[in-house]
Amino acid sequence: MLDGLNNQKNDNKKLYKIIRLTLTVILIAVVIISILLSRLDYSDVTTANEDWWKCPDGYEEYRVHNYWPKWSPFYEERVGLINHNNETLTKAIYKDWLVFGDDGLAWDYEGHLIDEMGDVAVDCSFVLNEYYSGSPRRLAINTFLALDDYSMHQINDRASFGRTYTDNYIETMNNPVIGEFADNGLARFKVMKVFSDGIVNITAGFVDRDGNVAIEPVFDSVKDFDGNGYAIVFDHGNYGIINEKGDYVVDPDYLDISTIVIDGELCYRLDNGIKYLNSKLEVIGE
Repeated sequence: MLDGLNNQKNDNKKLYKIIRLTLTVILIAVVIISILLSRLDYSDVTTANEDWWKCPDGYEEYRVHNYWPKWSPFYEERVGLINHNNETLTKAIYKDWLVFGDDGLAWDYEGHLIDEMGDVAVDCSFVLNEYYSGSPRRLAINTFLALDDYSMHQINDRASFGRTYTDNYIETMNNPVIGEFADNGLARFKVMKVFSDGIVNITAGFVDRDGNVAIEPVFDSVKDFDGNGYAIVFDHGNYGIINEKGDYVVDPDYLDISTIVIDGELCYRLDNGIKYLNSKLEVIGE
């Protein structure tokens, strides 16, 4: 009887070993298959031909995908750059098409502005770390409020209604918070603070090419610095004009301020033409 029990124990041990070995083999096979399917398929390349991509001369964007089926949650697409000057490819690592601005930089969807070589030109991650306490999920709340006519290196505008939380989060991470750099080396940026009562406060300022805050985000919205070295800002319901130090050179006492070219000079129209200022901020006609 004891021999029978020992034989049964031995058989059970053998069975457990076989099961463990089988599960190990299956697990290894799953890992290997997953790795193989997750590789990018560079034999199926799609190139971008839209004019608004503003890809630098001699460069073209391309997109590839991995081997997972499209219906799979593991299916991914990545974007890279083709350098036609030397017929080389940069590695496809970007989550969506790159949109280059007039400053030659593009948002990489990871908190940086990159050049046509794919090198980081400006590190903008401070916006996520400093102003959002390292939690980019905060950006997912009512993020479409932060995207207006002046919003940055624009990409495809997706509908803001009926979106899921995930859609909202992806939308936010796919939109840059840094605008294009003006000739003075400053670019607008926005931050969003969500208070405990659900109120969303969006403010804007300027950052330099080193990724440092040049003008604190204390305005409701800002436009790019113009050729005169001034920027139109909106704050507390009124418009004003600031200089490169962030100081007001035209107090925020106007319901509207816009630029207008008069006799080849970039001027300013206040309150729909009630008053005009020249490039030196002198009143025209006085």
